[in-house]
Amino acid sequence: MLVGLVLGLLGLPRIELPREMLPQTQADPALISVAITPRTAEPTIPPVRLSTTTSVPTPVPPLFAHNLATALPGWPNDLRGTAWFDGGEYHLFVRGPGQFVATGVPLARPVSNAKLIAVFHKVAGPAGGGYGLIVRDQGAAAERDGHNQSGAYLVLEIGDRGEVGIWQRDESHWIDIVPWTHSDAVHPDFATNSMTITTEGSRLDFSVNGVVVADLSYDRLPTAGAVGVFAGGDFNEVALESLRIER
Repeated sequence: MLVGLVLGLLGLPRIELPREMLPQTQADPALISVAITPRTAEPTIPPVRLSTTTSVPTPVPPLFAHNLATALPGWPNDLRGTAWFDGGEYHLFVRGPGQFVATGVPLARPVSNAKLIAVFHKVAGPAGGGYGLIVRDQGAAAERDGHNQSGAYLVLEIGDRGEVGIWQRDESHWIDIVPWTHSDAVHPDFATNSMTITTEGSRLDFSVNGVVVADLSYDRLPTAGAVGVFAGGDFNEVALESLRIER
């Protein structure tokens, strides 16, 4: 179900509404002038030799496309902590009530227009937990160390009860953009879910298992920023199976 259709009814902060039609103006005929020039002989144009060589666009390498089978440098990795590599997956575990886990993806530069594709599943914990991706993080990736609870970024999340949601972290509190909303696209409980986030300027497109669940514009944060991985819900443990970030 498309969350974008109900955003206006939810009272969300500063979500850009569809563009209004601009008023059309009609030119005053008295101000219109048409210049007619005599027709002259058309110049002779020499034939153009077409090249038989077809130019093939150079593929743009992805910003991130690494196997999670081994530990990656710069990622929090502590089996007794909140995030670690194990069994070809990256685990996040919310060990304290009322907290969350946010880890950064070290990239060479901030991400603006990109497509992020991630596959998650829940591993353990009571119902009500969620997982997802961080975009437009205004801090460095190193600040998302799995313990830091502050920051300025967006979280697009899937819930294990068959829901989706979008929030802004505003240092010490959350701002609802799309509160938890049911979506038939989500596989609930411990099933695997694929999420795709496409960012272009202020626009955000959020898909789950190939179905668009949110399509909106949001301008309360700069469009460029760091990327991260997120888990929320008391004692919720989730696993990131794969992550790819394309330009």
